[in-house]
Amino acid sequence: MKRINANAVIVHSSEGQVSAKSLGDLSKASKENGIEVIYILSVPRWSFHVPQTLFEMNEEALWEKYQQKNIEDYRVQIKEHQREIQSLETGNIKVIPVAEDLCTPQCRIMSNDGTPLYYDAHHLTLTGAQKIRPSLKPIFQSE
Repeated sequence: MKRINANAVIVHSSEGQVSAKSLGDLSKASKENGIEVIYILSVPRWSFHVPQTLFEMNEEALWEKYQQKNIEDYRVQIKEHQREIQSLETGNIKVIPVAEDLCTPQCRIMSNDGTPLYYDAHHLTLTGAQKIRPSLKPIFQSE
């Protein structure tokens, strides 16, 4: 990390795929080199393949499935993982939540024009990535 003059490491994964221990180990090693760890929390996951579901379902059935998750559901789902991350106390982990960009308060699976925000159950399309851009923008701005 030092050889390339990195000042930060950005970590993102699906919910629960990065353990607090692994993140803590990375954080300690990074801190020794003056490098910040930026951890982007997971996006809301769905129990179905979003584009396939959009294609196959009629509007009424889609609305029922679409209403199944909101921001509070997501917060409950990640609460334990978030608590573990906050308990690390390494001082160089910056946590970036992005779910609020997709859940206002209902979590969205498509844009206003009907474009899917996900290309499966938990990976964002470019349209979905544009939705979380406001939360990520400060990471890439120069100081």
